[in-house]
Amino acid sequence: MVNRFSTLERVGNIICWHILDANEQHVAVAQEDSQAMALLRRFLSNLIPQSYHILVNGSPVAEIHQNFNPFVLHLRIDFSLDARRSLDRRLGLALASILGTLEGRQD
Repeated sequence: MVNRFSTLERVGNIICWHILDANEQHVAVAQEDSQAMALLRRFLSNLIPQSYHILVNGSPVAEIHQNFNPFVLHLRIDFSLDARRSLDRRLGLALASILGTLEGRQD
């Protein structure tokens, strides 16, 4: 199974990442927690930690939270919402890795 992350999409101020399979079919989407927090993050960059929700068919399956630390990027991934294991854990880890890399480039 080959999956890829499509280019990011902005819905208002919220950033969304789409996870696609080898046939370009939608597998999951990761989106920022709220529009208000996303807007604040654009102005106060690293002062407000990021949070993303990963959804499969509209149902939450995982959350990625950034812990506030001005010196080290620390992301926490919670898969406890996905009791049926509908999302491959490797995809969640890959997404967190991409988000961490992009966050590091914004500073």
